[in-house]
Amino acid sequence: RRYRRDHLAIIWLVLALLLAGCATAPASPNPLAPTNDDASGQPPRIPAPTAMPAPPTAAPAPPAPPTAMPVPPTSIPEPTVAIIPPVPPTAAPAPPMAAPEPPTAAPEPPAPPTSAPELSTVAPLVPDDSGGSFSSAILFLRGGDLYAYEHAGQEHLLARGVSDFTATPDGRLLALVRQGDLWVLSRDQDMLQLLISSTSGIIAEPSWAADGSALVYSTASTLPPQLFDWATWTAWCRSSVVQVYTTAGRSTIGSGCNPAFAPDGQRIAYVTAPEASTDGGGILGAVNTLRIVNRRGANGWNFAFARNDERSGAAVYAPAWSPGAQQLAFQRMLGYQALVDASITEMGNAYVGSDGVLGLGAGWLHAPQFSPDGTRMLITQYNPTDPRGWGGYEQWQTQVWQIGVRSEVFTPNGNLVVLASVQDRLERATAAAWAPDGSEVVVALPSGWSSGAPLNAPAFPDAGRAELWLWRPGVGPTTRLVQNVDYATPVLWLAGR
Repeated sequence: RRYRRDHLAIIWLVLALLLAGCATAPASPNPLAPTNDDASGQPPRIPAPTAMPAPPTAAPAPPAPPTAMPVPPTSIPEPTVAIIPPVPPTAAPAPPMAAPEPPTAAPEPPAPPTSAPELSTVAPLVPDDSGGSFSSAILFLRGGDLYAYEHAGQEHLLARGVSDFTATPDGRLLALVRQGDLWVLSRDQDMLQLLISSTSGIIAEPSWAADGSALVYSTASTLPPQLFDWATWTAWCRSSVVQVYTTAGRSTIGSGCNPAFAPDGQRIAYVTAPEASTDGGGILGAVNTLRIVNRRGANGWNFAFARNDERSGAAVYAPAWSPGAQQLAFQRMLGYQALVDASITEMGNAYVGSDGVLGLGAGWLHAPQFSPDGTRMLITQYNPTDPRGWGGYEQWQTQVWQIGVRSEVFTPNGNLVVLASVQDRLERATAAAWAPDGSEVVVALPSGWSSGAPLNAPAFPDAGRAELWLWRPGVGPTTRLVQNVDYATPVLWLAGR
């Protein structure tokens, strides 16, 4: 029992020491924490909400902001320009092509536009003139390829597989027919561009608007023959239509052929297809019209008629404009007379109509070519109806006429006073073109030609190779320029700059 009393005394002593230590401990900073200041041993009391002590009167201040934080500006500063590289495309674009591929099936030509931009607002068919230079050149065909001869004596190939070509007056743009397709070659940019594929019709007879803003041409289901006579021309022209091409697209003017753009760029002349048979020949080569329309193909009127009678002849064809577009010349097929097909060349005011005959020719006549000053004219004739039966170069002749100098020519119906006189003629010349200044002419003559070849015997009866010569009318051919030229090649003399 004594041991038990001693043991309890020690326990009470330890409890007393513990209670004394707790009485001196600081209050809990959490007002919701229980207190142990009751020594009765009862469970701690939780104060009611109304007895919740007030928060401390002085809360600790928040920490000061860091000294490195910038002071907000009073105005928004200008942004810094950054160059952001473009995002590379997912697939690289295709490289530019020199010319678009011909479509597999071309759409039908659109109807003539109801309104079209005027000349001053139509863009060229190729990029604007770069201001580059190019030499004066004579263009011709060799082996069906287009070559240029420059006066330095150099020749260079321009394009392969060409059947026809023409140029703007300044010589910068060429229109080329290649396997029935229509191409444009820019001489100062050395760029070849496909305009029209032959899938919608074979192109022929291109003619430029002077500023390069439009092209007019014929299109048919077949290529035109290399050489025309009355029958072959009639058959081809009856299958042809005339169209005009601008940056706005293509439009059809009407059925027919031989289109020619006026130098003012506002009018187009062409001939309608013959629609009646001749009295004796049986071909549908008679009764047609020479028409003039504006560049939209509208407001047309008839400049000349062929009614298949003695006065108007069988057909009109091959119109050509004077340099100032004030006069229009053309050929009129009279028909088979005095053992030969006879044609006459007429001219008239382009706003009035035909009013006079310039001269008479035999066979099929090429389009007249006015000299640059409009005072003279080149006429080339191809006469396969010659009763002598000679062929090749013997069927050809080129004449130079002086316009406005009256003369008299013989016809089966008597002598006829005409409004031009023959200045010179060159037998066996298949093509001719004026120099840009009109001082001389380049002509195509048979290989081996000489001025002493007899005229009363067939010296060149074959369709062989040709040569280009300089011809000064009244003097004769003086200088041979080029050899190995195609028979009956077109010839064109372009200015340089």
